[in-house]
Amino acid sequence: MNMYNKLILLVALSISLIQPSFSKDVSDSFWEFVPIGNGGIAVPVGWRNVRMSHPNIALYRSGDGKGLPLLDESGSPLQVGLIVEKFPGSKKTLEEVVNDVLANPTEDPRLKQVGQTKIEEIFLSDGTKALKHSYEFIKEKFRRSLQVKLIVKEQNKTAWVVSYHLVGGKESHWPRIGSKLSLWLDAHLASFCLVEEKFDSDKLVSAYEKQRY
Repeated sequence: MNMYNKLILLVALSISLIQPSFSKDVSDSFWEFVPIGNGGIAVPVGWRNVRMSHPNIALYRSGDGKGLPLLDESGSPLQVGLIVEKFPGSKKTLEEVVNDVLANPTEDPRLKQVGQTKIEEIFLSDGTKALKHSYEFIKEKFRRSLQVKLIVKEQNKTAWVVSYHLVGGKESHWPRIGSKLSLWLDAHLASFCLVEEKFDSDKLVSAYEKQRY
């Protein structure tokens, strides 16, 4: 076995060793509920709180190396983050906010979208209608970026954009729509609610039981 093959084998072994396995008895010890306004969202335990000066950012958590492998299955660095943005006083309808996001899915000139945008209508655990957009990008020719945005509009005119990004190697299957890791992150995204008492962890439990990779 040459040195290159040995290196690939070591990377694969390291990834398999640090992949957590969850028992069927999943509890909320795997996540924490973070209050935001009158509601909140469940975020994975241990994710780093990133303080941002932007007035619209209510929450930013980074999961790089926090309960996740440092490398994806292709051996490239794995980056992941979850963001909650608040836009008070918005006079636009949910559909108008969605159209704004569709018109400009990213402000990063390094990203080039590949494939079609996936749009889904879901309902939060408190019954509020939300629209979820999923995008895939190639970043700087060598990286693949999955970005998913959940757009919510309150009756009091406040708009929320809850999103996550997942970045890996260009050929990696992890930062793609429908991957196990993306479905796990989708469950965290969908845990967002406008009324804390209506928080429901059922989808999270299911996502953790199915594991992440």
